[in-house]
Amino acid sequence: MKLFKVSALAAVSVLAFAACSSGGSSSAAPSAAGSAAAGSNKDAVCKDKVGKSTSEIHIYSSLPLEGTSLPQSTSIQNELKAVLDGQKIGNFTIKYTSLDDASAAKGSDWDPTVEQGNANKAVNDPDAMVYIGTYNSGAAKLSIPILNGACLVMVSPANSYPGLTKAVDGVTTPGEPESYYPNGYRNYARDINTDDAQGAASSEWAYSLGKKTAFVIDDGQTYGQGIGRAWAQHFGKIGGKVVSANGGSESYDPKASDYNALAQKIKSSGADVVFVGAI
Repeated sequence: MKLFKVSALAAVSVLAFAACSSGGSSSAAPSAAGSAAAGSNKDAVCKDKVGKSTSEIHIYSSLPLEGTSLPQSTSIQNELKAVLDGQKIGNFTIKYTSLDDASAAKGSDWDPTVEQGNANKAVNDPDAMVYIGTYNSGAAKLSIPILNGACLVMVSPANSYPGLTKAVDGVTTPGEPESYYPNGYRNYARDINTDDAQGAASSEWAYSLGKKTAFVIDDGQTYGQGIGRAWAQHFGKIGGKVVSANGGSESYDPKASDYNALAQKIKSSGADVVFVGAI
């Protein structure tokens, strides 16, 4: 089963559980907090969070619907619409709304301002229960706190940066993941593995091919840096040597017009494998 379909079904499961918990035959709107918000503070913080509609539940997705991510995002969007829109949960019908978090101003990449606007749009809808996204981990850093503050469940089919849910030495930054949950409970989940696991698996594969000296670079984005750091860290642990800056992942400009100097630097380093963490 494709991962984006798993996300859609996971959202349905959240809604079904919430509807049953609120007494399926009741005419009152179910709690917009759903059941995925876990933690000791959830009941106290979200106890008064209820929808206004007696017949609809609203689900939003936020994905980059232009640029290089368009094929993947369109696939996710189509599956969400097919699985969710019009689905019956108790006495309620799901209304699915797709939002685009990319913009021309950012070269058709995800836009921080647009993503925050999307999250706030869902927050301002009293009948919103689930927010599906984001595609980019950097975007999730911005939307999780907004949704957490409003008791909205968030499910991602794509975010792999570990710091959104756990701390990993040498990969995540201080304060993560707690800084993303201002209400003190977890409202966010994902259905894919994290960069520390992906980076480790990839570095072990390279090492198994006889590669012993690596140069690691990343595009400076949350995903690229996370998996680059994880790759470099694990490669060193299993006996490899990382010759990029500080024995870690070295950022480059993904919009540069020429990479000759970087290529010459890598060539001069003596590396026999290059790992690129990038979107």
